[in-house]
Amino acid sequence: MASTISAGTTSGTALNMAGDTSGQLQLKTNNGTTAVTIDTSQNVGIGTTSPSSKLDVVGALRLTNTSNSANYGTLSDGGGLIVTSANSNPMYFYTGATERMRIDSSGNVIVSGTSTSSDEATYQSGGVFVSRRASSAGTTHANFLNGGSVVGSITSNTVNTFYNTTSDYRLKENATSITNGLQTISALNPVNFDWISKNVSDTGFLAHEFQAVIPNSVMGTKDAIDENGSPIYQQIDRSGAIPFLVAAIKELNAKVDAQALEIQALKGVA
Repeated sequence: MASTISAGTTSGTALNMAGDTSGQLQLKTNNGTTAVTIDTSQNVGIGTTSPSSKLDVVGALRLTNTSNSANYGTLSDGGGLIVTSANSNPMYFYTGATERMRIDSSGNVIVSGTSTSSDEATYQSGGVFVSRRASSAGTTHANFLNGGSVVGSITSNTVNTFYNTTSDYRLKENATSITNGLQTISALNPVNFDWISKNVSDTGFLAHEFQAVIPNSVMGTKDAIDENGSPIYQQIDRSGAIPFLVAAIKELNAKVDAQALEIQALKGVA
């Protein structure tokens, strides 16, 4: 048993109270259903009479700072967590007095920073850590979807991490061999350079030059700016050169084999 406070069941009776010596307190609705339980360890249970932590909620939980009555949908499994903020304000997550993560009004999730600006002065020390809890190979850490279909993922086995792009043959048609691998690779311009912001030497490509040769591997437009006149920097996926590298090696190998036969013929070697 437990000491109880119950909503009144008849007109004129607001609360009914019953006490015992168990030390446990329960709040009940007027149909006798226990809504809240506080046990002798000061654990609070909502939707359960046996809370196992300081706050134990069984069923859907919604945290909000707005009275907006928008339809948030039905949680068919009877549980879940809905957290909302008023007037499209960001949501902030702190440890101590330091902000560690926020979700801004556009839905961007920013970890160890305060904005999506590329200015690294706004970022604090920290990062994103994704742990794999299973021991089997092929554990999925993240899936990337487009239109409801998985188009990429980050997976791992016991020792390595894999960054995957969807490439199933059943998603493709009109597949033909690359015949200009050597020509394409020869058109690329690998360069040595220094990063301006860090004064660090590096090697790679200039995005707009790479885009002129392998356009699908570069995002953005050369010299693009936003509405405030700030640069929108291009991004590159250098793995786009891999198919052409493989084709170029095969072309070179075919040339070497052909030259070897010519040399043998010139020498009269059977």
